[in-house]
Amino acid sequence: MTTNMRREAKESPDCVARFLESETTGIEKLAQAMRSSPGDACLTVARGSSDCAAAYFSTAMALLTGRMVMSLPPSLVSVYHAPLNFSDAWLVAFSQSGQSPDLLAVAHAFGAQNLRTAAFVNDMASPLAHIVKWPIALHAWPEEAVAATKSVIAQFVGAARLAAALGKSGNMSHAFVSLPEQLRESTRVDSLLAANILAKASNLFVIGRGPGYPVAQEVALKFKETCGIHAEAISSAELKHGPMELMDARTHALVLALAGPGEAELLECAAFLKGEGVQVQIAGMHSSADIQLVPASHFVLHPACALATLYLLVDDVARLRQRNPDTPKRIQKVTHTL
Repeated sequence: MTTNMRREAKESPDCVARFLESETTGIEKLAQAMRSSPGDACLTVARGSSDCAAAYFSTAMALLTGRMVMSLPPSLVSVYHAPLNFSDAWLVAFSQSGQSPDLLAVAHAFGAQNLRTAAFVNDMASPLAHIVKWPIALHAWPEEAVAATKSVIAQFVGAARLAAALGKSGNMSHAFVSLPEQLRESTRVDSLLAANILAKASNLFVIGRGPGYPVAQEVALKFKETCGIHAEAISSAELKHGPMELMDARTHALVLALAGPGEAELLECAAFLKGEGVQVQIAGMHSSADIQLVPASHFVLHPACALATLYLLVDDVARLRQRNPDTPKRIQKVTHTL
């Protein structure tokens, strides 16, 4: 059976190619506007998978521009009505549907004070796309599976593209050109052996660091959503600050050892966990990896390629557990939260 989730994950290379072809000029113009006010704060607002993309944006901005980005909890505006002053800030929203009331409340609050608002959004007919000054289409429409895949990958790529434009990272231009083909290779990776092991998990830690940590957050969310597995994302740096006490031979761990400055430490973390009896699967570019991820041409873009492979892993695990990832019991495609 080919699920909608699997089909749409495999569409991500073409989605990203369309996105980069159609939206690069708009992103460059947005970056130019943001560059004119370098001292102003930059805030993100998002929920669910989109919040993982927002977290990745914060990391990419720090790495490529040195600019700090902070996540704004929507409830500060939508529920608690905090007297926030947005006059010297940019808002970048991440959303697939562009319909959730809490995100719209934040966008309205910003719009009442200034026009420095942008959004990466899949539904360009949505209220969010009409509220913000700079709506950027993800080109993943339509996306039918409850578990978003290609739209999330497009959000990650959009976040990196904006950060690269702000940082004037000319050396990354070739990396974006080659990215669609690398994503295509990523959808061909065979991870069925690891899926058979992870399908037996009841408690799973997805471990990452740096640009890979938002990937860990997103993959853990997908394991919960589609596989019914209790999965938790954790930074390898936090492992010994308490979570280690939960680890034993009944625990599974998926370590995302993406190539780059943090790779060696993550491989050491995997070896440590194995020594403690934890059932460890490594996803990375190293020869020791159980799931051989395809590298991008720049380490900041590795997360997009990793997601293209790991979404198919999650789909395999769900079906091995006799679950249809397209029909989770209690989750709908569009989520409305306040």
